Amino acid sequence: MLAAAVNLAKTLGFAIVAEGVETKEQLELLRSLECDMVQGYYFSKPMPEEEFEKYLRDHANDALESDEEEEERRSASGCYVIDEEYNVVAFNKVIGELYPSMKLGEKCHKCLMNIDEPCEVCPVKNHVLGPTTYLDPIRKVYESVDAVEIPLEDGRKGHALVLATLEHGRT
Repeated sequence: MLAAAVNLAKTLGFAIVAEGVETKEQLELLRSLECDMVQGYYFSKPMPEEEFEKYLRDHANDALESDEEEEERRSASGCYVIDEEYNVVAFNKVIGELYPSMKLGEKCHKCLMNIDEPCEVCPVKNHVLGPTTYLDPIRKVYESVDAVEIPLEDGRKGHALVLATLEHGRT
């Protein structure tokens, strides 16, 4: 029944958002059905905005605890933080591994795409609210990217860009 609903929605051109994902098995099933976005307790319990912002600041540079967690996170999510001028303020280990050219203090678009202006699809530049699915031109995979406005330690406004890989090896 789930496969039929997903196929119908895709046929109609809708993006598929699966809510309530609580287990790895559910996530794997949804990936096999090519759902565009997923959310649920498997990733995190709901939290107030201030708590989420604090979590992003506190954990942006955390080291991974094991090879299994590293592989899961590599295929699941990463985060980097930029200031109002698109300078990279922080990024976690996953981002560093996926995008080795990412450097603190440098423009994110220069690090990622070697271009002088923000990327055309940049959710910050385009004021996109909520997660959006993009084809990553570097890794050739689909990613869900959400840009969350956060206050930086110096009082300025910044954005945490949270990404989740949706499909591997698809071009």
